[in-house]
Amino acid sequence: PSHYPGGSSSGSAYAVAAGVVPVAVGFDGGGSIRIPAAFSGCIGLAAGFGRISFGKEHASSTMVKAGVLASTVRDAALSYALLAPTSRNDFFSNLYGGDGLPAVHLDKFAQTKDLSDVRLGVFPAHFQDAEPQVVAACEQAVAHLEALGATVVNISIPHMHWLAMAHGLKISSEFALLFDGPYYAYNGHNATTHLGSNTRVTIGIGSSVSALEAIAADRLRRWAFEYVEGLFASESLTAIVSPTVGFTAPELHPGTLESGRSDTTLVMKMLRHIFLANLLGLPALSVPVGYAADNSSAENVELPIGFQIIGRQWDEAAVLRLGRVLEEGHTVRRSPKEFPNLFRAKKKIAKAKWNGAIVAESELFEEVEGNVYFPIEKVNTDYIKQETDHTTVCPWKGTANYYTIEVDGEKNENAAWTYHEPKEAARNIKDHVAFWAGVEVTTTLEDY
Repeated sequence: PSHYPGGSSSGSAYAVAAGVVPVAVGFDGGGSIRIPAAFSGCIGLAAGFGRISFGKEHASSTMVKAGVLASTVRDAALSYALLAPTSRNDFFSNLYGGDGLPAVHLDKFAQTKDLSDVRLGVFPAHFQDAEPQVVAACEQAVAHLEALGATVVNISIPHMHWLAMAHGLKISSEFALLFDGPYYAYNGHNATTHLGSNTRVTIGIGSSVSALEAIAADRLRRWAFEYVEGLFASESLTAIVSPTVGFTAPELHPGTLESGRSDTTLVMKMLRHIFLANLLGLPALSVPVGYAADNSSAENVELPIGFQIIGRQWDEAAVLRLGRVLEEGHTVRRSPKEFPNLFRAKKKIAKAKWNGAIVAESELFEEVEGNVYFPIEKVNTDYIKQETDHTTVCPWKGTANYYTIEVDGEKNENAAWTYHEPKEAARNIKDHVAFWAGVEVTTTLEDY
């Protein structure tokens, strides 16, 4: 309890980080998912604006996004896939008209070994505007993605200071409007009885924003929408990456736990890399990538460092995929000293075995009509020798192409199949392989 937790969803983040729950819901208007995730060393996904609906009554803010805090990227992805789908009658779906929001998907989530299709935008001056240990850890994360084939593109986003001001004006005024009733409820000295001191200060600042300032902020925001979307398009960017926060969790000042604290300077520093995803409603993920020594503490502790991945609108799948890549091959996670371990998390593993050899193995797979479909990159290509001329046609999946399996000189013809171009109803098994003809396929629960 000696360090700043990071935001309004910090209870969710620290419940996850401490092992009390595997997943928790959070809300992010100014980093309240991503900052606690970075400070506590867990995964924090702030989905795009409106992607995860939280009701018309809470839609008064155009900055706040719903999301999840999770112990693993896979947990975050599964939770997102569960929470995001909405009906066409949902308030946020209606905002977009027609058929509502684009379909929720996790395309390429299992493709973690080859990132040749990934282009990462790095704004060097902005990226490096952080403490040296944080910059170093995040640069190593970028280097890991590059080593797997990702291309790094240097970009620039002008007017970041004024865009940060625009975010501050909008979120504070929208927050003030949301709590206008409780703030002025009694027209007297008891008006703010149910609001903490820090909340009262925030509402007071928001209430002072003029109409002229709010309109100016909206104009800057419109310009930023067009500029950043143009940047994604012109540079064919998959994501923009940076530190989540430029420093590790700061120590709490004496008395903060008892009376609270309003520290606008600290808040602005925390928001330096955060605000853009809120201002533009873009999906953003914080994933831990290392630790830094806490030089302000006499306890000789190291604190987590977060790496942020901001995606294009509706492309949560891309940021989750990159987070999984880092989690699988780069991130080293540590349990806190106080870790209750209330349950032992397990993962479901599918394996395909023939003639004593494992020809495919994955914890990510699709089950369709009793068959297990493995992501193609999880299939051992040493055993899948050649495509045959044999095909079959399914009315709703499309045309299946077959392959011969060969292990230790023995062949099993047409024992594997895939749908190169499945129909829309079967898009989830594109680039997946299934087995039959004596290939033993099993699924088991194993410890992480």
